[in-house]
Amino acid sequence: MNDHQEPVLICKDLCISYYTRAGEIPAVVDFALTVKPGETIGIVGESGCGKSTVAMAIMQYMGANGGIKSGSITFKGRDLTQMSEHELRRIRGSEIAMIYQEPFASLNPSLKISTQLMEVPLAHENISKEEAPKSVADAGRCQTARPGTADERLSAPVVGWTAAACRDRNGPAVQPVFIAAG
Repeated sequence: MNDHQEPVLICKDLCISYYTRAGEIPAVVDFALTVKPGETIGIVGESGCGKSTVAMAIMQYMGANGGIKSGSITFKGRDLTQMSEHELRRIRGSEIAMIYQEPFASLNPSLKISTQLMEVPLAHENISKEEAPKSVADAGRCQTARPGTADERLSAPVVGWTAAACRDRNGPAVQPVFIAAG
């Protein structure tokens, strides 16, 4: 690896908190990380130490009760904390992605699986709603135990095994530059 390559991701002096009725709860204090192209970095620590919180902060998925108190997260030269939701949607999935610890967090059990699988090509491949089902099928992104039946189901068990099958079979539908696992 070339030591002179620009980093893909830089987290600098990152402080993340959650906010409850009882007040602010600091979750991560002064976190720093630099990832260069081609590097694989693992963040290890005991349960509750903030590993998933950092991954969620990198993705800018903190929700209403969490936030980045200070510091910066720079992805390919741009500070993610300063990007609009529209700008974030354009890079999520295509350049930066999240692999969740829990398959049930990956797919929404209240939506049809086919609808969810089509979100990636619709968002990142500039195709129409009519072309999306064919794109998903052509890419072989997901094989289920009973092809042609799972796409219309909503139940949580189907979401669980489909999430695992989709994740393990071919990886992400697009090839992001950075993948955060939370």
